[in-house]
Amino acid sequence: MTKFSKNTTKTVTVRLSQTDFVELLAMSEKNNSSVADTMRKAWRAFQEQVHNSNERALQSQELKKYIFECLSLTKGWDPSQRQAAIRRLDARLNQSTETKE
Repeated sequence: MTKFSKNTTKTVTVRLSQTDFVELLAMSEKNNSSVADTMRKAWRAFQEQVHNSNERALQSQELKKYIFECLSLTKGWDPSQRQAAIRRLDARLNQSTETKE
């Protein structure tokens, strides 16, 4: 396990191809910033992208649940009918994921 000192920043070394480094350097110069600052900005942008992707996945899941609830209410299903529909839906989804593998 890595031992951390009390410093608030850490150094990271990355090996890049010559082409990637030239592109990184050009981007840094274009934005009038250092290579290190460009890398920090890229890391923050990546973290934000992952966070947004996770948020969209959660929203999508919540929307699917909401739509199912609306449809079950529209159909007038009682709790046992809803549970049966959920089991059928789960079975179909499992079948479709098994055929993709």
